[in-house]
Parts: sequence; C-alpha cells; structure tokens
Amino acid sequence: MNNKDAPTNIHTATLSLDQLQKDYDGYEPEFVLEPFIFKSGVNIIGGERGTGKTRLTIFIALAIAYGCDSVLGYPLLHHGNSLLLNCEMSEAHFKTFVEPMRRYFESQGLTMKHKIETISFKTHTHLKLDEIQHAIEKHKISNVFIDGYKAMSRKYCIERSLHELDNNNMDDFYNLLNSWRNGYGVSIVMTNHANKGTRYQKTSADLLYGPSALADYADQVTLIRKTNDVEHRLLIPDKSRFSKETESNNALTKMQSDNPTNPTKLWFDLIEKGASEYEHQCREASTVRHSDEIKKEAIERRIKGEDFPSIAKDLLGDKSLKGTVSKWFTQYEQGKIPL
Repeated sequence: MNNKDAPTNIHTATLSLDQLQKDYDGYEPEFVLEPFIFKSGVNIIGGERGTGKTRLTIFIALAIAYGCDSVLGYPLLHHGNSLLLNCEMSEAHFKTFVEPMRRYFESQGLTMKHKIETISFKTHTHLKLDEIQHAIEKHKISNVFIDGYKAMSRKYCIERSLHELDNNNMDDFYNLLNSWRNGYGVSIVMTNHANKGTRYQKTSADLLYGPSALADYADQVTLIRKTNDVEHRLLIPDKSRFSKETESNNALTKMQSDNPTNPTKLWFDLIEKGASEYEHQCREASTVRHSDEIKKEAIERRIKGEDFPSIAKDLLGDKSLKGTVSKWFTQYEQGKIPL
C-alpha cells in the first residue's frame, strides 16, 4: 500500500515533538489529593481486610464534600460532588459507616458544600454497571469512589458473560472506567483487597487481588498496611506515575475506633509523614530481633508484677505479642537470660 493510501486518521494522530509541546503547552498533571488521588485518573487504594479501606475512602469523600483544604496533612486541591458505589454492603450497613464520620465533620462547625450520592448494588441488585453514567451525568459528579474491585469485577463478569478478568481482557474493564473519566472528567478511587498471606511482605501492588494489569493500567496505587500497633496504619504510595518523588511520602496514621460519645475525635489522624515502612511494618514475632535491653526491661517489669499484655503493648507495640514476653520470662527463670 502506498503511503498516500494510508488512513488519514493515522496521519492526524502522528505528532512531532514540537507539535506535541505546542498542543499541550502549559499542561501539568493535577491531583485531587496529592500524592494519592490523581485528578481524572483511576486510583487504587488496596489493603488486607480490616485495614480501614472503606472508612478511609468515606473519610476522603466527606472531606471533599465539607470543603476541607487537606486530608492527613496532604493538600486537597479539588472539590465537587462525589458518588459512592457500594458493591459490598447494603444501604443500611453502609449508613452505619457514614453516620459517625459525618458527626465528626459537623462537630467541627463545618457545613456540607458539595453533594455525596450513594448507590448500593447489594440493595439494588437489578442495577447494571452501564447505568452508572446516568447518575454521574445527572448529579454532576466529580469523584467516583468504588468499594471495591473484587465485588465489582464479579458483577462485571456476570453482566458480560465472562469467566473472570485477566491480563488479556482487563482493558475491557478499564474501557468502562475510562468512559466515565473521559466522558465526564471524573476522578475514580477504587478499593481492592490484598491477597491472603501477604501481611508481612514488603509493600507492592503485586500483593493486591486481581491480574497484574489492574495496577498496570491504574494511574496511582496506594496501599494501606497494618502495623505492630493495632491503631496505626501506614499509607504507602506504591505507584505514583505523576507525582514528584519528594511528594510520595508514606504516612503513618492513627485510625480511631467507633466512639459515638465523642464525635470530635478524628477518624484518621496523621502521626508522621515520611514514615519508614521497615520501622513500622507489621512483622511476625519470630522474625523480629529485639535488643537485650528490651528483654531485660520486660523481665524486670514482670518481676514487679506487671502483666504480659501490658508489657508487650508498651515495649513491642502490640499486646498480642504477650507470648514473646512470656517466653523471655521463662528463659530468665531457666537462667538463659541474665539480668
């Protein structure tokens, strides 16, 4: 085929570097929440069960709705209406998650400046994923929060008669997400589970459920990890395609438990930016090397009558490590650990 017979669309799509720079002069990537949520992108927040993924996304959505200028000390740069797509809980159960956090924001004297709409696919099982675009258009949605990928992908496969999503057809799933962000400019935040048995592994998007293409096609991937302190979580940006290296800081946060009598308590409170994963990562007790000083202090406190759980919480950061302290005390009684 002669070059003159080539389709005109390939010629139109072929740009010189000079033309590319001219066409997009002044363009810079933007964030909703830097460095975790890329504006008009697909952003994944993953973690094992019980880390607080659902609560964290609700917390961010409420911060956007109430016009906050930051979340956990990170700049919240764009606001607007949000749509919460709940694929895992009924409306009634979801309400119990939202209500206490909303009380917190209102206890700060804040008023809601932007709307939050919700859809529960557990309550309205007849709804189709292709109908979501109508809700986005009607309510002028800027941010779509999906909880979570595993349940949504299963629904997607059922609706399209697929066995499962894999690396060969993941682009079809992203075509759905891209139709929302390209058609309406929405930013998408989607939670995802970590695979079982990954708690003690170094942070990587490869720990998450689903084919590797799920993370490959995403713009940002952040993992929320448990630590040896049951109240603390590490937020670790694993894939930060558009953020500067110095801005991709880990965040050590404190996650508050339900406390309806004190709505002024933060649900997620920043403890430290740039936190070390090695220092705070949840590790098996058998793999942690404790100094002789810690062992001796634990034994001395036990001799004075303090219980094992209290010693473990103070010295090791987790009262569930009481067995480790008990083992040291037994070794002391056997003469294996001198004071």
